[in-house]
Amino acid sequence: MRDNDLKKESYFNAEKYPTINFVSTAVNSGNVTGNITIKGVTKQINIPFTATAAGKGYLFEGKFSLNRKDFGVGGGSVVLSDHVDITLKVQAQP
Repeated sequence: MRDNDLKKESYFNAEKYPTINFVSTAVNSGNVTGNITIKGVTKQINIPFTATAAGKGYLFEGKFSLNRKDFGVGGGSVVLSDHVDITLKVQAQP
């Protein structure tokens, strides 16, 4: 039930906006900057990360926060926190 609610217009409006996109604009040692688009709203974000050798590639781990209201997610809900922490783990292989 929760997953179906999150797909509705007041949350992610998955029918109209089926994807969340991130496009990097700069990468330097331990930091990536780029634009994230959620529900048609684009904001620049900064993601600090670590890179660790893993097998033949690297494991990149990072964490950042977003304000859900900046993207119109959750409407005026007083139950939801405005700030959402996002943790990423990306395995890159050659």
